[in-house]
Amino acid sequence: MAIIESDARSVLISVLNWNGAVDTIACVKSLLAMENPVGHRLQIVVIDNGSSFDNWEILQEHLGGLNVKLLRQEENLGFAGGHNLALQMAMQQNVDYTWLVNNDSIVKPGALHALVATIDANPRCGVVSPLVLALEDESIIDFCGARHDWPNLNSISCTSVAEAREMEQAFPQDMWLMGAAIMLRVAAVREVGMLNDRYFAYYEDNDISARMSAKGWRCRMAFDAVVLHSHPVSRADEKGAYYFYLMARNSFLFWFEHTPAPYRRLLRLKLIDRSILAANRLISKHHDEKGAACLLGVYDGQTGRTGKWNLARKVPLVMTVLRKMLWRNHVRHFHPGSQ
Repeated sequence: MAIIESDARSVLISVLNWNGAVDTIACVKSLLAMENPVGHRLQIVVIDNGSSFDNWEILQEHLGGLNVKLLRQEENLGFAGGHNLALQMAMQQNVDYTWLVNNDSIVKPGALHALVATIDANPRCGVVSPLVLALEDESIIDFCGARHDWPNLNSISCTSVAEAREMEQAFPQDMWLMGAAIMLRVAAVREVGMLNDRYFAYYEDNDISARMSAKGWRCRMAFDAVVLHSHPVSRADEKGAYYFYLMARNSFLFWFEHTPAPYRRLLRLKLIDRSILAANRLISKHHDEKGAACLLGVYDGQTGRTGKWNLARKVPLVMTVLRKMLWRNHVRHFHPGSQ
């Protein structure tokens, strides 16, 4: 295929590494092997996000001789803070798009071309996501689109491409994209702002999608682009305590920031009850440490603590008392056999 210069775009690709060198190396090699028939100008940046020195050495050994830029950060800046370094570079260099790719992903050969074609086709498309399939089983859809259900303070994820297409048509202003492999238009980032590093990790993709929509930009799926993403079984015992802390705390940041006025009645009470229900469910399954982390997240969500987690603290007495007060009401929501 002949290269048409006017169709070529500049794309900065950002991959974060946090003690996951083996996955990161495989991800980068899949990026280097992508098809690029139009001749897009690519720059791959791997940002080491405060990994151990041994892990950093592995990255240097395997990627140092490739067409990849390696950056080392001495501390973990989180998903938002780490990728913001790449977004800053993209704005300074005036590139067209920045593609944020999770390090535990493998990119299919045609993904880049399909993503750029989709975002190019609509000048008001600010962010686009590939179809994300499970790395372990490509018959499993990990992500194919979602929307914010503001009245119910919920997120509705699509289970099929057909459903996602319908949702994009019916709720164009409410769509949001999972951050596993999103491509952002740098012009939109200049207007809307970078990822919100108050979140550190989790909900920052919800947040930037909502901010895009508020400014008239659209979040769209590129169904012809495919990325494989590690899809572990979603069980409490497979997730670290920090996950439950960040999900609880960041839920307050997100819903308080973005919920439209008609749906804000009793907002704080609803969010507190929901998060303490999650803590009680964890404790009912003997995940006491994770339940405590969830309670700390609720507390910090009320007091305005943001950034990286700190779980080396006792749960405040007020949270313990509130959890016990709500136990009897929550227990009826537990799944059979969970106690």
